Amino acid sequence: MPQTKVVLSEVMMPSHTNPSGNVHGGNIMKIMDSTAYAAARKYSRSNVVTARVDESEFLLPIMIGDLVTCTAEIIFVGKTSMEVAVTVDVEVLEQETGPQRALSAYFTMVALDRNGRPMSVPRLKLETEEAKLAFEAGRMRYEQYRERKRQRKSTTSDINKLSEEKKREDKKMIKVGIIGCGKIAQVRHIPEYLSNPNAEIAGYYDLTLARAQEM
Repeated sequence: MPQTKVVLSEVMMPSHTNPSGNVHGGNIMKIMDSTAYAAARKYSRSNVVTARVDESEFLLPIMIGDLVTCTAEIIFVGKTSMEVAVTVDVEVLEQETGPQRALSAYFTMVALDRNGRPMSVPRLKLETEEAKLAFEAGRMRYEQYRERKRQRKSTTSDINKLSEEKKREDKKMIKVGIIGCGKIAQVRHIPEYLSNPNAEIAGYYDLTLARAQEM
């Protein structure tokens, strides 16, 4: 078997299923994760952790007594990460239909050194045209993920910036309202506002005026 590939098989038992005999999706995902782990560890010769799971799709139900065969293969390699294509084939042992594809997904695994830090992994040898196409598809998914991550980070940063600006403006409005009543108070006297800076300013404005008049 290639250095990049691992195959695990298991018969589904009552402990894997719900009362109707359907195998829990979580049990199948656990088998897939274990197979991806074995393939990635075998390839990198290091400890690995799961970083991401993409495009998981259940195609067929899996029942108690079915033979599940999980295949994991390294198809793309970055600097410290590996994308593992994982497929699940199910076979009803009482029938002669043979194995059928039940589930597939892409697992991204990261290699770790003895200190738990990401470490470099060997370059992937692409010996067939099919391997080259799979590698290119994996590279595109990797780039798309990085772009989505960059956009999420940018959006979060913008939201936090706007939130901070709004809090500063709201505090100014509260202070102005108090001074307009001929009284001066500190924002620390309004814990309700500090605990909920995103609430409507009008309600806190009224509260502020009432407290200022009591001073």
